[in-house]
Amino acid sequence: MSSTPPAKPSINEELGQQRPSQNKRGKKVTYSEYTTDMAVGALSGPKGHRSRTQQGGSKEVKADENVNFRVVAKSNLYLTGSERSLLRVKSGNVYSCLMTTSQKMSSLFRHYAKYHGLRKEGLVFTYTDVLKGSDTPNVVGLKKDEEIWVREKEVCETGSPQIGVITEKANKSWNDDMKNNIRSAAPDVYFLVGEARIGAHQAVVAARGGSDTILKGPKTKDGDVVIGVNSEYTVEAIKVILEFIYTASVQGVLDLAKRLAGTPIALASILTEAIELSKLWGFDTLVEICEYGAVESINADNVLQYLTSNQRLTAENRSSQSPLTRACMQFIMENMKTVTASESFNDQLTNNPTLIIPILRKAAESVTEKKGRKRKISESK
Repeated sequence: MSSTPPAKPSINEELGQQRPSQNKRGKKVTYSEYTTDMAVGALSGPKGHRSRTQQGGSKEVKADENVNFRVVAKSNLYLTGSERSLLRVKSGNVYSCLMTTSQKMSSLFRHYAKYHGLRKEGLVFTYTDVLKGSDTPNVVGLKKDEEIWVREKEVCETGSPQIGVITEKANKSWNDDMKNNIRSAAPDVYFLVGEARIGAHQAVVAARGGSDTILKGPKTKDGDVVIGVNSEYTVEAIKVILEFIYTASVQGVLDLAKRLAGTPIALASILTEAIELSKLWGFDTLVEICEYGAVESINADNVLQYLTSNQRLTAENRSSQSPLTRACMQFIMENMKTVTASESFNDQLTNNPTLIIPILRKAAESVTEKKGRKRKISESK
């Protein structure tokens, strides 16, 4: 007796049998659920390039779109180190890019910096506003064939007054142009230093915002202002001040240590002269910058020269010690043996014996502080 074989289940019936399986996370899912996920994945494209929106309780699959755009350099971009700066990208350079609409801008930052040999931390990317790494083309509204701008970040170094102005490389070409204006024709104000006559322009000097008295000197028949400078000051100090007036930069001060290598007294003289003249003419920012440069160059031979100049300025114009004065005192206390062995230090102290009193006072304070620390340590044991 022949028996009829059981009917083969249909595909739909097979899918409805809820055969258990496991996904990558170890969660048990049914066969029908698994095949549905696979279908969604196939329609959505590669991982990370699909989005799902909930409509009426069902999943709607929406694929990302690509967006072509350009990254335009709005300034020269440099790779800068302690010894040199290398021009990597010229201002106006256009770089074509392709991203998906949900891709984060952080990937653009990394790629652009790596491709051009730059540090991404030193770059700023802007669309309508400065872009953040978490932004996407969808979030900021970036459309096809539009531009993103890139420039160097303006860095102001912590603890150094206006040092960001000194080291700003994005303004290098502008600084060079302004520096050339110092030597340009038709000056209408002159600084007289001994026999030397250094020309400048009244409009630029006035715009820097110094004291009103700087341009109130005698005038020539042509209306040019003549500023007489005491003969104790040098042409080099005037050039440092003019560089600051024209460029808001004191790169000249930073280069002095290299140009005057091996002559610490000459370097200290120019910096102290620049500090005194800047204070006289009301360039307070330049005073702070020159003091910062002086602190970096203190040694046993020039420490008293800096201290002498700043003690005089403190007595005449300031109610408290300047950072340079405090740095000089600290250097003497920490390097007493080296300082007292310096012939230059001893000669200057002989010529200015009044400095012995503040030095001894500081030494006494240091001894008292050390005793206090020892007492606290012994009491805590």
